[in-house]
Amino acid sequence: MHDAADRFRAALRAAGLNPPDRIEADGKLRRFASSGKRGDDAGWYVLHGDGIPAGAFGCWRSGISESWRADIGRSLTPAEEAAHRAKLEAYLAASLTPFESTSQYPARP
Repeated sequence: MHDAADRFRAALRAAGLNPPDRIEADGKLRRFASSGKRGDDAGWYVLHGDGIPAGAFGCWRSGISESWRADIGRSLTPAEEAAHRAKLEAYLAASLTPFESTSQYPARP
């Protein structure tokens, strides 16, 4: 998995971000100092290490937002593509639902 984390870190650098020293491939949203300055937490990433490593990253301050998937040296089969898409949709549904259903702010009039 270190190879995928290293390639993911390289993608963050290529996007102009200063990635964290340690990349966690646990599927959780992680924040980091995209500028390298202490106290800065505008950078974010999520990396899934199961199956074909894939994730997304960005910086709320600069507006960067990119997705990433490890190059496995071949095109995905239709079954792999469907499984990857289903995993992504399940992750997004699980991630967005709590925020949408438990908003602490009242609706605007």
